[in-house]
Amino acid sequence: MKETDLYIYDDSLTSLRSRLQESISKIGPNDRCFVIALSRKGTRMLEMFVFKTDNSYTNSSLSINGAKVITELSLPLFFKIISEDKTNGRIIIKIVDDAIYFGSTILSVYNEIAKYVKHYGLEEKVVIDGIYAAIKSQGS
Repeated sequence: MKETDLYIYDDSLTSLRSRLQESISKIGPNDRCFVIALSRKGTRMLEMFVFKTDNSYTNSSLSINGAKVITELSLPLFFKIISEDKTNGRIIIKIVDDAIYFGSTILSVYNEIAKYVKHYGLEEKVVIDGIYAAIKSQGS
């Protein structure tokens, strides 16, 4: 990898972190935000965001600006839990991956989330608020 590629990737990660943190900071007081990280590299990337922000790994669960981070592998359990939750406020979901080349993986996660929302009748409670990536190809 060229040194300039490292700078480009680091700038992309910095930009992603800023956009994600800004977006999370706009969540309403009664709403709860969850970041769905694709389990390949997304979670490790987000761990570095937390480390860069907090300079520690003292939290028992990973969160960014108060938004809990989970992987798409936990979606079945996640939706079972929120379907039984009677708390007011919306559930805001942000999907994050390190890179999007074709978009098929992240689109399948988006579609899986949409299926769970429909299955549990959570259309009024759950909002898929965005898809975030550090690097995107031109066609994705």
